[in-house]
Amino acid sequence: RTQLIKRGVQQEQQMEQLTMLSNALSEERERRLLKSRLIAMISHDFRNPLAAILSSADLIKNYEDRMTPARRHQYLDRINGSVHLLLQMLDDLMMVAGMESGRLEFNPEQVDVLRFIDGIVDEFRLIDQGGHEIVFEEQVDVTIEADSKLLRQLIVNLISNAIKYAPTDTTIRICLAEQPTYIELLVEDQGIGIPPEDLPNLFEPFHRADNAKGFKGMGLGLTIVKQSVDLHGGTVSVESQVGYGTRFVVLLPKQHGSTLEIGF
Repeated sequence: RTQLIKRGVQQEQQMEQLTMLSNALSEERERRLLKSRLIAMISHDFRNPLAAILSSADLIKNYEDRMTPARRHQYLDRINGSVHLLLQMLDDLMMVAGMESGRLEFNPEQVDVLRFIDGIVDEFRLIDQGGHEIVFEEQVDVTIEADSKLLRQLIVNLISNAIKYAPTDTTIRICLAEQPTYIELLVEDQGIGIPPEDLPNLFEPFHRADNAKGFKGMGLGLTIVKQSVDLHGGTVSVESQVGYGTRFVVLLPKQHGSTLEIGF
């Protein structure tokens, strides 16, 4: 009987070891898959803004004496917009790397959120070059305790998604409001919308809705949004209707570590 017990214990230990080994192999496969997808994203998505920078710079260099000031400024704006886009992609890659390694830091500081968002909106107006009407409706002027890098990633990815999936000449609406213990950030577009069956997995890495697969991207933006919101102790929700648009609502506490007190 003692031998049977020992044998049973040994079998349980072997099963635990096999399970641990299987989990380790699975995690390693996921890491390799993530790295290969990130490399594919770099080689694919970096190409267009780099091409825009090179072509605009060549045009200015070779034909500046024939250009009107307005046309020259147009090409310079294109260069500036492409640089901002590349910096956004690099920031996304750095954040995904931090998420993958488990070393994503959260460093709260006092942020003038109105001025902060207004600056990001101005950047997107430059990048978009009049393709959409980007409206920022602010109802407050408030300072919150937040990680400025993560907050920027959160806002940038929501606005860039809104622009990406909305037809030109439509309106992108950004609204900032204040409640007693938290701020409310709304980003709304008039784009393709999200099918109901895709909503449950919307914030999963690399998940893309069926109607979004014709657009460029790797499906990491909303994962970054969710991670940023979670680290701030906030919430993010989405309402969407296919063919009519999408609305994201982010609630962030004014003070880090405080809980959201949402009244109904």
